[in-house]
Amino acid sequence: MASEDSHTRSLLIEDVSIKWGDRRLPKGALFISPLHLNFTTSVRECDIKVLMTDILSAEISSSKTQQQCVVLLLKLKDFRMLCFELPVQEDGQKAMEMIKSLSLPDDISYMMCFQLNSNSKETVALQLSDIGDVMMRWGCPSDEWRLTTANQHFDVCSSYPKMVAIPSRITDQDIRIVAKFRYLGRFPRLSYYHKKTCMPLMSSSQPMIGMTGKKSFEDLGILNATLSQGNRGLIVDTRTAALAQSHLTKGGGGTERLESYPRWKVVHADLDSYQQLHVSLNRLVDCEFTVFQFCSLKVLFILPHPLPHPLPYPTHYPTPYPCAVCQSPNLSGSSGWFGKLDSSSWLRNIRQLLITSRLVMGHLNKGQPVLVHGESGYDTELQVTSLVQIIMESYNRTCLGFVELIEREWLSAGHPFSRRHRHCATVPLKESGPVFLAFLDSVYQLLTQFPTAFEFNETLLHYLFLHSYSSDCGTFLYDCPGERFKNKIKIKTHSLWNHILNPITLKSFRNPLFERFKHSLNVSVSPQDIVLWTNCYLRQNPFKSCINLPAFERLRSVKERVDASRLKAKELQKEILSVQNHLRKRLTGSNHLLPDQKVQVITNVETKNERGLEGQPSEDKTVTPFTSDIKDNSCTPESPSIDPTCSDWSKKSDNLITNHKSFPGDELVDKGVTGEPDDPLPSNNQFQENS
Repeated sequence: MASEDSHTRSLLIEDVSIKWGDRRLPKGALFISPLHLNFTTSVRECDIKVLMTDILSAEISSSKTQQQCVVLLLKLKDFRMLCFELPVQEDGQKAMEMIKSLSLPDDISYMMCFQLNSNSKETVALQLSDIGDVMMRWGCPSDEWRLTTANQHFDVCSSYPKMVAIPSRITDQDIRIVAKFRYLGRFPRLSYYHKKTCMPLMSSSQPMIGMTGKKSFEDLGILNATLSQGNRGLIVDTRTAALAQSHLTKGGGGTERLESYPRWKVVHADLDSYQQLHVSLNRLVDCEFTVFQFCSLKVLFILPHPLPHPLPYPTHYPTPYPCAVCQSPNLSGSSGWFGKLDSSSWLRNIRQLLITSRLVMGHLNKGQPVLVHGESGYDTELQVTSLVQIIMESYNRTCLGFVELIEREWLSAGHPFSRRHRHCATVPLKESGPVFLAFLDSVYQLLTQFPTAFEFNETLLHYLFLHSYSSDCGTFLYDCPGERFKNKIKIKTHSLWNHILNPITLKSFRNPLFERFKHSLNVSVSPQDIVLWTNCYLRQNPFKSCINLPAFERLRSVKERVDASRLKAKELQKEILSVQNHLRKRLTGSNHLLPDQKVQVITNVETKNERGLEGQPSEDKTVTPFTSDIKDNSCTPESPSIDPTCSDWSKKSDNLITNHKSFPGDELVDKGVTGEPDDPLPSNNQFQENS
């Protein structure tokens, strides 16, 4: 039974069941609102809540088990698939039409993040380093690089930020001339500065040389300003030579010619464009749908243990395609799962990204400046420059450094997230492409090869992937800094960095195996080392929006207990040393001193040789300490005072010292924990002998 509210544009359908393989799950109610899609049951673990903008497509079909029922299949942007069985066919048609109209808003301002108005000012965003602080960390010489304000009003390049790093000898007027020569005004800018070799990594868009071979002396001046005497630079075109030639004939773009740039070498990298990545991802999703259809029925046979009794589904299980699933005829062969995965070319592009990044890193280490550009300057170029910084600089492998890298190289550099991720219906489908997802997948490859070199884990990568497509925060909205500044994103919406860098939330993103590694990473690009990100693409559990890493959770809890035990051990050690020092003070008298106490020896009579009088007896020396904790120097109650040099006193003091060495914690002192000498305390007889 369905009830619709036309005023709030909501729909409630009861007696709905969710299908997940051959499992019998409890029925519940499906509620569709302009912001969320909720499915609630009597079992809390089976509840589902997703944003309407998370839904990629909605389809209905007839049920094979019951004739009157209809099946509603929802494909989400995080590669999950929700299959609901509705009791009435008319309810399924209403639900599908409402979901299609609400999942893709007509304008970005209708998204949920604007409904959650934030009156608080940015806190964490102010802590992120700006380009000036980053240049100081890189060690950029102030006489070679500077920040230009030519784009202060976003009139030189609409996709660049207000402050851009350029060579010091280049004027703002030269920047305006070069912006007209480069596609979309994206002139060469500093992306990274290698401190060891003092070589820059720059990025830009393609030059508009046209069929006539136009030249720009100002553009050549920017590139040559980074060269030292007798040095040569490298220009990496992320397109193939054939694609660059097609852009030359169709749009007037192309690649720098050797006769115009004699001190620069041009190489082409075979990286997929955003259109090719879109086709490749669709093929990969088809592979995932094949696994969804097959493994939803067969996954019970490869579970290491039966299903938990309270839960109608397993909270976590291994990747479904190993073991028995690999031997299935539905997955083997050229038309099976592995054949579709190979034909998607997704892993091939990820490997090519790592190869290009290694090429750039090698030339920077050799002392050669590098310029990376493709067609537009904000797609494949950002992938390469970001990966190079992660591989070469350890700071970018920390949580804060990685967030600052995305803010600087993706958001501020003008990657069009709203167009590539199609945040609204006004964006044509041909403009979409998973460029940012390919970058996150490449970082995942580095995580698998170097599991201890990163402070964050793959949960953070998946979290960024989810919020870049659909989020209740406005961090990834719009296409460039100018649009975000115009629409007041920081004032009207929440910042995702506030949530990620929160100390409580940051615990789930930390890698318990992290050990700071300051050197560059020696990345392997062998085909067998490029693996599929199964926790992202093979999402068989429809009830979990974020990936779960139970092994990391257990390891993190064990490490927290170990750290707490070490802290407790240090506190106990300090307490033992404090008690030991207190006992030593109480058990030592005026003639039994601690090693660190000063002793003043007063000689009343000089020796015979000093006085020149042979045969004349000399007086005894007296040992006088500066401090004394024992006021009563009596051996027995009957004698109020006694000579400290008497034998009874010496015997009693020696017994006290012997008994004192058996107190707990003295072995720490004997081993040098307190920094005191290992020799035992001197007795009174020893003082007499020394004197």
